[in-house]
Amino acid sequence: MTVQYIESPQNPKIRSLARLKKKNERWQKRSFLVEGEQLVRDLLESELCIETLVLLSTRQRDFSALESLSGYKKIEHVWEVSEQAYALVSDTESSQGILAVAVWPEEKTRPQYPEHVLLLDGLQDPGNVGTLIRSAEAFGVQEVCCGIGTVDFLSPKVVRAAMGGLFRLSVVGEALSVYIEEWKRCYPGGHVIAAQADAERMCHDVSLTAPTLLVIGSEAHGISASLLHLIDETLSIPMQKTVESLNAAMAGSVLLYEMYRQRLTQIL
Repeated sequence: MTVQYIESPQNPKIRSLARLKKKNERWQKRSFLVEGEQLVRDLLESELCIETLVLLSTRQRDFSALESLSGYKKIEHVWEVSEQAYALVSDTESSQGILAVAVWPEEKTRPQYPEHVLLLDGLQDPGNVGTLIRSAEAFGVQEVCCGIGTVDFLSPKVVRAAMGGLFRLSVVGEALSVYIEEWKRCYPGGHVIAAQADAERMCHDVSLTAPTLLVIGSEAHGISASLLHLIDETLSIPMQKTVESLNAAMAGSVLLYEMYRQRLTQIL
């Protein structure tokens, strides 16, 4: 594999990568940035295609171990770049000197909706979205659907917060009302739930072993009014009275864990 050295930050190839920081560029090219050694390693071990590996020229020897990974052969281009060129593309303040450009696959017509799904309704904080994707993978959810108004799940901050979960989990962007209606047709006995701080029933008092779709609303406005009639039940999380509520990522993660715990208990 030929390694190309790029010095100038004005190089068209570097400027093209820098534009991937913008949502419209990412989706037009269906490509996104992955930065940091562990994330690049996770990417190489995933099924996603990799267009370009970018290495800071002064650090390239630090990453030679990556060449032994089977996914390294999938890389189309490897560039060693100057500090100035790297800084134009990087999205972090303290970079490790390695990033990759990954290709997001075209969405395929699904034969069946997954049994356990997380829906994100208008979440704007990329850290919360990334954390929930990570929690969804940890607790056995098969798909995350991001609705209109939710921050782009391919943004660099979401990618970092998801800690590789984005590469291994099915993540889609669709109209949530349509998704819920289609999911309910697949699972007539399924359960559509949402977190609500003042809900009368607590999460551990409700059986969540059947197919379950969890909706997490936005940090500021909660669940969209257009979705409320599709939700079967809202659930609260037991906590000390001195705490009014949890943020979206924490509440969602607790409910995802409770869903997983109940399924495990049923198996055991």
